[in-house]
Amino acid sequence: MTIGLANNRLERVRSLYGGKTKAFGVQLFGTMLPREDSMVSLDPRDAEDLDAPILIATGYEEQAVTDIASARDRFKHIFSDIGIHAEPRGPFHELHPGSSVHFGGTVRMHASPKFGMLDSRNRLHAVRNVVVCDSSCFPTGPEKNPTLTAMAIAARAAHLLAEDLTSG
Repeated sequence: MTIGLANNRLERVRSLYGGKTKAFGVQLFGTMLPREDSMVSLDPRDAEDLDAPILIATGYEEQAVTDIASARDRFKHIFSDIGIHAEPRGPFHELHPGSSVHFGGTVRMHASPKFGMLDSRNRLHAVRNVVVCDSSCFPTGPEKNPTLTAMAIAARAAHLLAEDLTSG
């Protein structure tokens, strides 16, 4: 979870200008686990067409929804442990994939081809001479600023590829 600005405009102004506030916002993040029915693909009717529509099949399983709800209780307990009574008041929005702006995980890295498209060296399990080295290889969606992590993954993949090419 991330603690941030409150929904109330007056409290927002107070917090931005160094004033004291009694309200703040909290944003919860969860993980979507890899599932066979969760995928991004080209419309099979136009699979040969490079401009074919993209189909996205995904959703939150019941456990992910339960985890978000239990995080609200965890939030209360964390503050209670330091002597602060905090009560999440909502509004609690319906969960729907795509509400995070840090997209990733469409070509997940996983040891098993059943749960991911890439191996630990960022190579496609099915096509060994293809390397994917951007945030699409993340096994889960990042909560904040994935650029440096994506750059590190790309640098690592480049070094591994160079190592493979020089070692034969």
